[in-house]
Amino acid sequence: MSPEIAPNLLPPGGSASPRNERPGGDKAGDAADRDLWIAAELAKLSNADADYWTFRRGVLRRGAHGFTQYPAMMVPPMQAALLAVVLKVDGHIYSVLDPFCGAGTTLVECMRLGLHYSGQDVNPLAVLFCRAKAGPFHVRRLAAAADLVVARAATDSSTRLEADFPGLAKWFMKRVAVELSRLRRAIRRENNQWCRRVLWVALAETVRLASNSRTSTFKLHTRGADDLATRSIQAIAIFRQLLSTIVVQLQHEATALRNTGHLKGLPEYSDNRL
Repeated sequence: MSPEIAPNLLPPGGSASPRNERPGGDKAGDAADRDLWIAAELAKLSNADADYWTFRRGVLRRGAHGFTQYPAMMVPPMQAALLAVVLKVDGHIYSVLDPFCGAGTTLVECMRLGLHYSGQDVNPLAVLFCRAKAGPFHVRRLAAAADLVVARAATDSSTRLEADFPGLAKWFMKRVAVELSRLRRAIRRENNQWCRRVLWVALAETVRLASNSRTSTFKLHTRGADDLATRSIQAIAIFRQLLSTIVVQLQHEATALRNTGHLKGLPEYSDNRL
């Protein structure tokens, strides 16, 4: 699956293009020379600080980096540092291809640099995460959609389950499965594609947190019997809290992109229409 990412970014060479602000760009005569220059720049950083690439100083996932959980996510400052080195060596790079995009760490860093980005991944969940992180950042519209979905799910009296598979009762309490089904039905009624994608992301994390699986590992291990017996889970409440955090993080990302000139002007949200 190959999402075409970052439709919200300004084109290279536009008034907000950072290309003329970047140092370097003339070091590489060909690809082989460029690789040697990149290796040399990376070695400088490593030689100056043996622990440079460990990033042990506490990495906070802010903005679009912060609202998804995914196995083995790349450390954002590390990816930012790698991109900075590449652009220092060759300032004529305008686009990035990411063949294993995962949760979109490289995507977000490219957006912050004003680079065009294309990514692909065999995991449909990874593609969903990237498409949600790529904008177009209609955050006010998303906040309204979140309230509406939660309200619809809370007033849904149906106990019909939206999924059925072997082991369902092992991994989900019946009332949790019912609430997750209500959320799914409510999300499907949302007609704004980007908002719906973000809502699916929130539901995916809700499924992980509300399941009977231990959250300390991405491997599937059920919680102990005593833990399950005393556990009180409200899937809709978890979903609501996650969305509140996501809205704040996306607003932070949109503001940062707009302030650096890398986000196109967006239409105003009005009367549930965009």
